[in-house]
Amino acid sequence: MFWLNLYLGYLSGASILEDEEGALAKVHSFVSGPTDPLPSARQKIIADFFRWARRHPRSSPPAVDLGFLYGRHDAITGGMSLNTERPVRVWEGFGPAAPSWEYGRPESGWLLMDAFLPGVWLCPVLRKESGLRRWFAGTPYGQVDVVPIEADAPRLSAYKLLVFPGWHTMEPEDMKKLISYVESGGTLVLGLPHLQSSADRTKILSSTDWPFVDPGLIERLCGIRIGGPGGAARNGEALGQTWDLQDSERGLLGVADILLRGAEVVGRADGRTLVVENKLGKGRTLTFTAYEFFGHRGLETLARAWLEKLARELPSDIRLEGGDGEVSFFVYPQADGRNRVYLINTDWTTPGNEKRCRLRARSGDALDVTVREGQVTEVVM
Repeated sequence: MFWLNLYLGYLSGASILEDEEGALAKVHSFVSGPTDPLPSARQKIIADFFRWARRHPRSSPPAVDLGFLYGRHDAITGGMSLNTERPVRVWEGFGPAAPSWEYGRPESGWLLMDAFLPGVWLCPVLRKESGLRRWFAGTPYGQVDVVPIEADAPRLSAYKLLVFPGWHTMEPEDMKKLISYVESGGTLVLGLPHLQSSADRTKILSSTDWPFVDPGLIERLCGIRIGGPGGAARNGEALGQTWDLQDSERGLLGVADILLRGAEVVGRADGRTLVVENKLGKGRTLTFTAYEFFGHRGLETLARAWLEKLARELPSDIRLEGGDGEVSFFVYPQADGRNRVYLINTDWTTPGNEKRCRLRARSGDALDVTVREGQVTEVVM
């Protein structure tokens, strides 16, 4: 696990790696010295890692096609807690002690990341233990970044797909930047909660009286005019199949009345417009038109399937097939037009286990690869 921390961090693009405990004075709860077995093993791993990194300098920034937008006033981290009786409060110590300020529907939308990091642990967002991986995950669609909404337009333009999973308080300048991103060829996925302009969780989570940013900007980015709350929906029709939109805890899905202003309806809910696609410049915006965050289980299931579809359609230079969701891979473009690909088996539970997968280039070339635990596999395509 310690080995994985170093190599995954470096290949993700990190330039500063710091051991939490220094591997000298203490290892968590017990005092130790540099020659004790565990600190000694960690020091050897660090030494071997620095030697490996010197032999494998990164020739460019990693190619990352996918980004999850960290919205204004979002709060995905809040301490480790599995206490279902007393959930952790958002912005602990700052927000009021009220149910709407506990981790809930906005933060649960981050579970969409599970499609890109299978089994991802997002404590204190609670999820079923059956599919949870406590520490590491593979990257079946390639590396994915968490991208702050404050990033400038050139930074955003590097991503082929950007997704708003959690809370966001929209501002006009954000809209202009996102419009520029889509016009330049990006694909953006968001919902009505990401178009509202309030920072008041109590108001937003307890009503549908939402203030939105400039309707003209919404029309430009999303191709719609929001007519107000429409009604509840039980079933959806999208992606060639039907979807159960109910949430046992949160009830039916509330869908807005939508007026089309250039967008195309690509998903419906009991006859209402649920998903629209707006083509803008070289790109497109996919908007879910429910008065609800992606943390609503009825919406999250559909949104996850849609994101997987979008990821499969991206014109990525390198794709991974197989690997059982346990293989992380990192793509570094080279000056000669080829890509240097590093693969790591993140299954640390069985020493020396192997994962078989296939790398496929956009050119159509393919290569079968076996990735062994505890080793970095390097391929040039």
